[in-house]
Amino acid sequence: MPRPPSQLREQILDAALLLLKTRGERAMTQTRVAAEAGIPQGHLTYYFPKKRDLVLGVAERFAEVTANDLVAFFAEQRGRPVREAIVTYTEQMIADRERTRMLLGMLVLAEAEPQLAEMLRENAVRL
Repeated sequence: MPRPPSQLREQILDAALLLLKTRGERAMTQTRVAAEAGIPQGHLTYYFPKKRDLVLGVAERFAEVTANDLVAFFAEQRGRPVREAIVTYTEQMIADRERTRMLLGMLVLAEAEPQLAEMLRENAVRL
């Protein structure tokens, strides 16, 4: 049974984020994302006509995931001194190779996409 359109868009973003996380930004082509999502490429291009559209969608998803993880982490740290919690969070981020690969991939993609660079700046300030 086909997924509703909004779920299909989310499936595409999940697949793109997985490729970014596991293989880096070069692997995040429309062809590979469609294959990872298990859909025809035409479905992907319906939601994301250009790679730029896909990259911006993935950046939004990356920001959501990061913000949710951050909120969950600090909720678990209640009662602990803030400085200790920040050090622990930083250590976990350094050790998380996949998240580092995603962030570096987004930074590389931002070199060619000013709107993505601005999104990353805004998200950094918000976090």
